[in-house]
Amino acid sequence: MTTYKLAISDTIEFQVSGSIPSGSTKTRIALKLRAKRLNITEYREALSEGSAISTREFLCENITGWSEQTLVQDEDGKPAAFCAEAFEVLLSLVGIEGEILRAYAEALAFSSTAQGRAKN
Repeated sequence: MTTYKLAISDTIEFQVSGSIPSGSTKTRIALKLRAKRLNITEYREALSEGSAISTREFLCENITGWSEQTLVQDEDGKPAAFCAEAFEVLLSLVGIEGEILRAYAEALAFSSTAQGRAKN
């Protein structure tokens, strides 16, 4: 029996950006996240109505790294390297889980536009 597979990477990278109030100003957030590429069945099962997994758990299981990140800092005030604990600090921002999930879903999706092709 012949086995078939897609000729694409099993990981994806995508941009997350926005801003958050910081005192009387807003701090701009921009970073790239690296994640596992899920197929449609895996994605639907994980996020279906009644799924036992929360958005936070889903992201923690599937996000595998970051780059260009300056918001989460280590004890010396330097951008933190990606690890589960540092990612949890990022997820402590109200609203960021939904924004990451939206950007992740968009990066997973097939696109026929030039902008969509450039993201993947």
